[in-house]
Amino acid sequence: MKMTYDQYAERFEPYFGNTITKTFFDDVGYYGIENYWNPELSGLFEKRYGKKAALYYPALWYDIGPETDAARVALFGLRAEAMGDGFPLCVAEWCDRYGLQSMGHPPGNYEPTTVDMYGDPFKFYRHVHIPLMDAIHGYPYGRPGFKLISSAADAFDKQLVGAEIYGNYSDRETDSAMLYRVAMEVMARGVNFLVPHGMWYEPDTVKIPPLIAHYNPRLAPALPGYNDFAGRSTFLLQGGRRVADIALLFPIQSLEAWYAWETGRPRCGKDVPPGTDYNRIGDLLTGQIRQDFTFLHPEDFVTDKYQIGNGQIKLNTPSTGQTYKLLIMPSGKVLSVETLRKIRDYYRSGGKILATNLLPSRSAEFGQDAEAVALVREIFGIDPEAPMPARQVSSSNENGGKTIFLPQAESTALAAAIDSLLPDPDVRVDPVETLAAAGLPGQPLLGVERFRDLPADELGMFSYIHKQKEGQDIYLFANSTDKPVDTQVSLKGKLKLEKWNPHTGTIGKWEDVEYDRHADGTIYTRIRLTLEPVSAVFAIGK
Repeated sequence: MKMTYDQYAERFEPYFGNTITKTFFDDVGYYGIENYWNPELSGLFEKRYGKKAALYYPALWYDIGPETDAARVALFGLRAEAMGDGFPLCVAEWCDRYGLQSMGHPPGNYEPTTVDMYGDPFKFYRHVHIPLMDAIHGYPYGRPGFKLISSAADAFDKQLVGAEIYGNYSDRETDSAMLYRVAMEVMARGVNFLVPHGMWYEPDTVKIPPLIAHYNPRLAPALPGYNDFAGRSTFLLQGGRRVADIALLFPIQSLEAWYAWETGRPRCGKDVPPGTDYNRIGDLLTGQIRQDFTFLHPEDFVTDKYQIGNGQIKLNTPSTGQTYKLLIMPSGKVLSVETLRKIRDYYRSGGKILATNLLPSRSAEFGQDAEAVALVREIFGIDPEAPMPARQVSSSNENGGKTIFLPQAESTALAAAIDSLLPDPDVRVDPVETLAAAGLPGQPLLGVERFRDLPADELGMFSYIHKQKEGQDIYLFANSTDKPVDTQVSLKGKLKLEKWNPHTGTIGKWEDVEYDRHADGTIYTRIRLTLEPVSAVFAIGK
């Protein structure tokens, strides 16, 4: 801090808070040094768990028996906490002293596992003023992981979510359409502040393409319009609360329990348990089923931040609070008994739960595997220690609670199960024939694919985000595909809508509006939505 941040303060403090408002850090973690450790973690472990740390360190390499899973969750979880309480906290405290906002990200914040890269996104971003995602390395690298960052921002009541964007894209793929395509996709995932990576002061010495500047003849004509589009869009999306009916449990404890050092398995964020599907489910929800969701951290869920009752889960934050009507439990062998108890209570209150592939059979706590198994049996009517059912299994209780287990997170079955458990969603998008015919968006991405590996007709997706602020509903509908969109969309509530075009700045009344009353009395505003390829529109309602 003395060698970097304090040097800036010495030279530029008069500009802090006016010209200079934010700071930036990049790739803070232990990427490439998977066995990075600190001896003080032993004392933290012994204080929290009352066990001798040295007896459990072999679990970082080997299977040590029945306590292996709990030992890894404890040790890797403590390391993740220490990471978040280290450099990110130091920078945030420094920024607080000077009236600035800290902004930054760890390495591989988009990868299928964060355990070997930096630990845990929720623990990392809790002190960062503006959680920043790393949307670089070519299109659409890492896209399924982006929602982890905006979900962490929601959980910690942070209203700005940034994206370092466009860096390490090839010149071939970075045309004007790509500028819009990627911006739309990160904004649909909660981003409302863009930090272009490829802005180089010397156009002849661009170390990492592309060059996002008027020096680049391919992009120069598009930049004025793009800047207006980005400014209008992010302005509308800043502040307020996001509306999402679905909470998707982040299976961090299963990821931690699986991970071990020096196994010879793939590294750099790729070593996940067989059947891991949370990324796949998230991508299906956003790009095909078109139901927005928020990741829920199992340790946060058991705190007072989340309240359950009447079949709902409420995130009680002052600015970003949300209400969930469906909990999705992705595939995972290990889960905290504390978390399972609260899930059980949610189910008893009338909650709806959808689980996929593998139910928990091991506790994240020491010595509580039997209770974990009993809780899963009560909630789902399935023995998690036996082979998982090959077909869909449903259960219910007298309070209206319902559960569905799917052996695989396949798009058609997943959509049908969600429709059954969530018959009155906040937003319902009718099928889009042009995209179905093109097969868009293809197979959900796992965090590693790049533009050059995609067929030409699998670019982009059609998705949305819904926010509420200052008494208004704000919907962004974004078509980042190369196909037109013409469909019907139903929005919960009776809304008076205006159409705001972020490309042109024009505002007008939304035509073709109808109102439907469902059998349960719920009123929907039904609109016709047409979008040209790689374009977006806002619906603003009261």
